Amino acid sequence: MPHPVNNIAKLRKSRGLSQQDLAELVGTTNQHISHLEGGRRSLSGRWMVAIAEKLGVQPHQLLNSSAEETPPMPQMDFDLLRRSIAAALGLYDMNAFDAVKVARKALQIYQDESRRDEQARASDAP
Repeated sequence: MPHPVNNIAKLRKSRGLSQQDLAELVGTTNQHISHLEGGRRSLSGRWMVAIAEKLGVQPHQLLNSSAEETPPMPQMDFDLLRRSIAAALGLYDMNAFDAVKVARKALQIYQDESRRDEQARASDAP
């Protein structure tokens, strides 16, 4: 049996999902999932993030052979993360785009918003 090129099939099966199930979750075809699992198509960043999100793992876990040893991805508010990235992008001149600055700022905004959300939930608790 050939060595798998990624952990998508292993992680998908461990969650009781068929290729069709995963395809529907991420918005593609089961043939595309089959090609990604078999290494016949390269795993782009877009698909890596989408698949990892639906499988509840960090994107790098799709590639690592020791995926089961890495702790599961914490529940993340992806809508808040997207808004944080958009807010960070708005702070920089796109002609002088600096990905590291934007990523750091997005993370800072995400963490600040997460803390505010957590504080709001705590103050609303009986």
